[in-house]
Amino acid sequence: MLRLLRTLLLGLLCSALILPATPAGMPARAEAALMSFGVKDELELGKKFNALVRSMMPLVDDPAIEGYVRDLVMKIAAHIPPQPFDITVGVLQDNGVNAFAAPAGYVFVYSGLILDFDHESEVAAVMAHELGHVALRHISKRVENAQVVGLAGMLGMVAGILLGAVAHAPQAGAALAMGSQSAGQSSMLAYSRDVEREADTAGLGFLTDSGYSPMAMVKAFEILRRLKWFKGIGGMPSYLSTHPGIEERIGYLSDRIAHMPKQLLNRPEEA
Repeated sequence: MLRLLRTLLLGLLCSALILPATPAGMPARAEAALMSFGVKDELELGKKFNALVRSMMPLVDDPAIEGYVRDLVMKIAAHIPPQPFDITVGVLQDNGVNAFAAPAGYVFVYSGLILDFDHESEVAAVMAHELGHVALRHISKRVENAQVVGLAGMLGMVAGILLGAVAHAPQAGAALAMGSQSAGQSSMLAYSRDVEREADTAGLGFLTDSGYSPMAMVKAFEILRRLKWFKGIGGMPSYLSTHPGIEERIGYLSDRIAHMPKQLLNRPEEA
């Protein structure tokens, strides 16, 4: 299936058939608001950010690719704790090897992630990591801690980090952050090593609960390391700028996996 999708994606990238993709949602239960930055605020921020991404980047318009990625994300999302918002998936038509989670459960996947990875399980591993950020509310907590006032300021701060790297347009991201007077605070959104460890640990559980080999996460990170996580224009890292510590992460994940039950370790990695 992954090989077929690569063929479809290569055709799309060559022909530049670009139309907005229809996002997909997953019902979820509500939970208590986060202090001063509540669920309502996050939902509004997420909708604005989603619209901004879709205005700046082309989305894949192929039912097979959209359906495959959506189903893969939802397969893993079925194992995360209940969230106060839907999980919404978009597939960006870009050869960067990347995926990212935005506020309010928006998950964006680069087409390059499918093109450059070998197995579905490796794509699933990256999705599981990003859903770890969603489940642990990492973006919303960092927005709140930055104490940026107003929706425009919050949107500018998030876009200054995510869209600067995601759209391979660092000057656009910087302008958004500066325009919201949050250039200083925007650095707070870059995930720390502790936050990455949390998302890795949670994601590893989601990955294995979904039936995949735990080693797929290590293999995925090894591929990203080999590619140096640099895909795109102007030398802007697609992932490294907001997801640090790749060597350390491969090390502690390998150690954690080594202590897992044999029935998990014996799962095939070729899925």
